[in-house]
Amino acid sequence: MGIEGMQNISKISGNVSEINNTFVTVGNNHYLLADNVKIFYRNYEWDYMLLTMEDISGENSDYQISGVYHDKSSKSGGRVRVIVVTKKVSK
Repeated sequence: MGIEGMQNISKISGNVSEINNTFVTVGNNHYLLADNVKIFYRNYEWDYMLLTMEDISGENSDYQISGVYHDKSSKSGGRVRVIVVTKKVSK
C-alpha cells in the first residue's frame, strides 16, 4: 500500500500530564487521539521506530513524550495524529 494522502500537522505546546488510549492531556487541555495515532520512538541518532500505546504507558515506562502533533484544533474536530517519545534520562 502506498501513500494515500498527506496533511499538515502542528505540535501542541506544553507538558504532557496524562495519556491513555483515548486522549492526551497537555497543560490543562485534553486532546482526542486519532484511531490510528502513530507513536514513534526517536533515538539519539535521530532514527525512528514505531511503538504501541502499551509500550509507552504506565508508571514503569522507559519513555517520555517529547512531542504531540495534531491535524487541527479540537474545536474543529481535530485529533492527535503523531506522538514522538524518547528514552527517559537516568538521574
